[in-house]
Amino acid sequence: MAREAEKASSGERVAKRHGKDMKKKSKVEGISDAAIRRLALRSQSVLQISGKAYDQIRKLVEPHISETLREAILLASSDQRATVKTSDIELALRGQGRTVYGLRH
Repeated sequence: MAREAEKASSGERVAKRHGKDMKKKSKVEGISDAAIRRLALRSQSVLQISGKAYDQIRKLVEPHISETLREAILLASSDQRATVKTSDIELALRGQGRTVYGLRH
């Protein structure tokens, strides 16, 4: 602390430790175009995706992801854990009637 005051008085710039005012983004906006493309290509029937379709896909996926995560967090907390495991996601999806094949844990 004294060193920072010493630098500030000598005219050197001191790094500030507070964050910038950034616009709050939805968690779904964190889903990249590449991730959406990978999911679409996995279905083996999609060859191309329009640039305007990515935002629409994010809007359609948001309620499903939010509900699945809410249930998975509930399962983890009922087991008195702070970490959500793949088994929690699998159980949450199974509870919604969506079976996922190929998950190994």
